[in-house]
Amino acid sequence: MSKRTDRARDRLARLLRAARSRRRAVIALQDGPDPDGMASAAALKHLLTVKTQLQVVLAAGAPLGRAENRAMLQFLGEPIQPLDQLDLSTFDFRALVDTQPGFGNHSWPPDLPVDLVIDHHPRSQGIPRGTLADIRPKYGAASTILTEYLITAGIEPDPQLATVLLYGIRTDTQDLGRGASPADTKAFLYLYPRANTRLLAKIQRERLPRSYFATLARALTECRIYDTAVICALGPIDSPDVLSEMADFFLRIEATRWCLCHGSVERRLHLSLRTVLRQGAAGTVMAAVLDGLGEGGGHDMMAGGQTPLPDAPEAADALVREIELPVRTPEPLIPQAPPSAGDAAS
Repeated sequence: MSKRTDRARDRLARLLRAARSRRRAVIALQDGPDPDGMASAAALKHLLTVKTQLQVVLAAGAPLGRAENRAMLQFLGEPIQPLDQLDLSTFDFRALVDTQPGFGNHSWPPDLPVDLVIDHHPRSQGIPRGTLADIRPKYGAASTILTEYLITAGIEPDPQLATVLLYGIRTDTQDLGRGASPADTKAFLYLYPRANTRLLAKIQRERLPRSYFATLARALTECRIYDTAVICALGPIDSPDVLSEMADFFLRIEATRWCLCHGSVERRLHLSLRTVLRQGAAGTVMAAVLDGLGEGGGHDMMAGGQTPLPDAPEAADALVREIELPVRTPEPLIPQAPPSAGDAAS
């Protein structure tokens, strides 16, 4: 038996030992959870339901924004309850998945302890001693961690769960091209033959509301180029998860190495940072950008954060300083056309 197998069995045993004596569990996600978070939470719920007597509820602090995420939730068949509508004191087992105490991307009360944390982001200093925490920052997706738990527990995911776990890995690693580890590849290859590829295609090609294109048009107008970096100030947005989509989109601009997109939701500024640099330390950069302003962190190539500030000139200037850009005067991505002769005459 390999050391890896021993570690997997030990992790599973510790989790089940902590959960078996409890009655009700809540699994909380980041605000506006992404596919990786939703799939991981659903897999943890399935594991706990099969192996323990727990009644499990999924919860998040903000609704879903992206059409693909809403489609995934619909096919997943697992409702996500609004966190602020739950009496959290009634749950005797509390878990955070794809986020951690001390992160600024969730609405979990800071003074309420959690029993379990499962995440693939770098470890937060806010995790109290004694908390059962499975943190694997070398993994590209939390879905990979939960897939390993299911395999170790001898639970084969049905096509529905396998599909969403596969989608979680694909989206967080961009089809194994960003921050993926050998464990992510192994989980991907395990899940693919068990997934419903038709369902996967339907989630990825979900029809978009007209409001999406209005947001895209605004983003194109507000996008500014600072030499090898792109910064887009979207202003008020419906959900923070649109920022990561726009950041990935603008990172494809020729010669771009960094992209920061930010927007406000209910008087809080949310930020999403991306880089093409494999050792870019985006999480460290985001933490530096928000130093004294708010909370942020992430991986080498992607990061996020939030701040109570009403606008973002400080954050944009901080990014320019942090990555030492030689060009300080931004240029619009799409230059405004000069008025036509007909416009001037009118």
